[in-house]
Amino acid sequence: MDFELDFYSSEVERVEVAGDTLSVVFSAAHGLRAVAPGLAPVRGYASGVVLRFEAARWEGDPARFFGGLADGWLEVASTKRARLRLPLSETGGVRAELRLISGVSLLLAAAAVYCDAPAAEAFTESYAC
Repeated sequence: MDFELDFYSSEVERVEVAGDTLSVVFSAAHGLRAVAPGLAPVRGYASGVVLRFEAARWEGDPARFFGGLADGWLEVASTKRARLRLPLSETGGVRAELRLISGVSLLLAAAAVYCDAPAAEAFTESYAC
């Protein structure tokens, strides 16, 4: 499924750390889903999205990083983005900042970042006005 992840308005369920790999697990990843060629994308939420940073260093407490995202960005090769087209596979000079509505931040530097696109059945359209 074509999906563009927006950091703003996404919900982080938890952050997992295994050695130097840090994974941000979303309970509700906010974004746009392509429904058909020529039609406007549909806004909604997807579950099961995991943003994985490898060979990562970070500032902030991963155990305290959960809840609604106020904003965030990912930078690769001097290009900063607040919306990510999934699936994502980038290497070399990855940086990111994620900030929760509560004000808690997580700053990251990594050698690589990966994120699979969510399955079609994991997407729920938003009917917000």
